[in-house]
Amino acid sequence: MLRALLRERFGLALRSERQDAPVYALRVMRSAGGLGARRRPAAETCAAGTCDIWLAPGLLSARGVTMTVLASELSWWVDRIVIDQTALGERFDLDLEWAPDRVPQAPATVSTFDPPVAARVDSNAPSIFTAVREPN
Repeated sequence: MLRALLRERFGLALRSERQDAPVYALRVMRSAGGLGARRRPAAETCAAGTCDIWLAPGLLSARGVTMTVLASELSWWVDRIVIDQTALGERFDLDLEWAPDRVPQAPATVSTFDPPVAARVDSNAPSIFTAVREPN
């Protein structure tokens, strides 16, 4: 419907094109044992509006998120798209800390961090890839 409207009103022509691109896959590393990655079953349901993600360079704190949402958020901090291949459908709480290689540029509508971001980044923290794999 939207394509038809754009074509009719503005003469815009769209086409779909598939293109291969490198991606990272978020996968379960072990079939038994702890959940890993500082991940634990969600403490509350999202009905009360408790599900949220807080991000800062080198820090991610999430409550009641799916692994698909986590994969999407991790894409901001690595050089490619992250896809969820965990097959974990439940919601989790998790906290990650890492030393970022780069800080993605935030949209103009997002306020800047105060204090300065560089002052809060722990240079001794692991890489984001190690932080995701670390056990509880």
